[in-house]
Amino acid sequence: MEWIKVEDSLPNIRQECILTNGDYVYYGSLGKDGYFYQIEDFYKMRQENDITHWMPLPKPPNEES
Repeated sequence: MEWIKVEDSLPNIRQECILTNGDYVYYGSLGKDGYFYQIEDFYKMRQENDITHWMPLPKPPNEES
């Protein structure tokens, strides 16, 4: 998976994804208001306005029985 520039494409609204501002990596989503929000413990959210790149979450491992 590769980082996607926010100027090239944005995730769907409320799509949980990995975000970065170039210094830190966050778990978050894009809000209806067009701002990115960091998802913290038990879905407390903090607004992050300086996000430069994002990527979808990877699929969970598939354990064969």
